[in-house]
Amino acid sequence: MDIRKMKYFISAAELLSFTKAAKRHYIAQTAMSQQIAAIEAELDVVLFDRSKHKIELTPAGETFLKECKIIVELYENAVKKTKAVYMDSAGIIRVGYSGPSEKRFLPEILKLFQEKYPNVDLSLEEDSFLGLSDKLEKGILDLIFSLSYDIMQLKKVERVCLAKDEMCLMVSKWHKKADKRRINAIEVAEEKIIMINRDYGPYNFEHMLWACRQDGYEPNIVYEVTSMDTLILMVEANQGVAFMPKRLFDPGNHNVRLIELENSHHTCELELVWKKGNKNPFIKDFVKIAKDVYKRIE
Repeated sequence: MDIRKMKYFISAAELLSFTKAAKRHYIAQTAMSQQIAAIEAELDVVLFDRSKHKIELTPAGETFLKECKIIVELYENAVKKTKAVYMDSAGIIRVGYSGPSEKRFLPEILKLFQEKYPNVDLSLEEDSFLGLSDKLEKGILDLIFSLSYDIMQLKKVERVCLAKDEMCLMVSKWHKKADKRRINAIEVAEEKIIMINRDYGPYNFEHMLWACRQDGYEPNIVYEVTSMDTLILMVEANQGVAFMPKRLFDPGNHNVRLIELENSHHTCELELVWKKGNKNPFIKDFVKIAKDVYKRIE
């Protein structure tokens, strides 16, 4: 006798109807009756009294019901524990990131994830927006952190928005406007702007150009850099200004100031992205943990 037959019997015993039990398991009523009869033949006992209008359990049936429930529960718990051990000992999740936002929150995300899955290998890779997208498409990475407009070209992906934010102007603490809390977006026209170059993130670059033009000016781009770290370093050195999400930037950096932009078209949406059909069992939990961590900044 197998677990499947025991589940058929439990349903019939609980519902006291072969027809209803058959519907619960999506089989024909005759098939259910045959399964119950097969169980009775195997045990050489009568489990149901069929002499009345409605079937009833015999004393033997009541005893078998109690024992079957224990056996099925033990079996299902054994399956769950076995799968949990397998997942926890034979897993890996590969995550890509590129910016200061991820660096700020990744330690907490990784800590919480590994508390739940202490034996799962975590592979982290830093790359450009373009490089991350390419590695996701090729299956080299399971998940990537990305700005929404940098994954526009990706197809057959799933995503969740971790944070929506307004873009500010990041300036050095020595900049002449460092003491201002906000300025009109058009005032950026007079600034020397540092941008992440097209090779790093073509869609990011084009979005920044579009937003500047919508704000009423052609940006004076003096440097195009190849990483977020370089961009921040050059702003710290007062070599120019750059656009930066308000709540996603590390407030512990005292070498720069963030100035809010009024009447601006610059926006930011940070997303966590993975390919549809990726069967990595840890993606769901990693995404949930990341959402919970980022939710605290809203």
